[in-house]
Amino acid sequence: MSARSVVMGLNTGLWVSAQVRLCDLAFIPATVVRRGDVGDSMFFISSGEVEVRLPHGGSVRLADGAFFGEMALLERQPRTASVATTKPTTLLVLYASDFYEIASHIPALAEAVEVEARRRREENLGRQPGDAGR
Repeated sequence: MSARSVVMGLNTGLWVSAQVRLCDLAFIPATVVRRGDVGDSMFFISSGEVEVRLPHGGSVRLADGAFFGEMALLERQPRTASVATTKPTTLLVLYASDFYEIASHIPALAEAVEVEARRRREENLGRQPGDAGR
């Protein structure tokens, strides 16, 4: 599910509210988060690409419009994967407190992110070490 599809259903006022809480970060190829880091935010890919390095050795690439970091944020647990940019990338970061405040006004947003997290978790369980791509 893309970040665009999650936010397309937001009315203008709520989207403006969400945008105010998003911080813009630019990365040249670099590690964004590491497995074990505190999961206090999620990221939306504005432009560029990241590689999610799964704990069992597989990886997934995500590009423009995708998001990541939702599992740790929702579960309030340390991150289970490391994520690195593969080329110059611009990310929008949404911190947990802002996510939950927005979600309290837009339950469909929280539900969409939870559904995607559940889908990804199930998909990741079925991956074999060495699998790449999505």
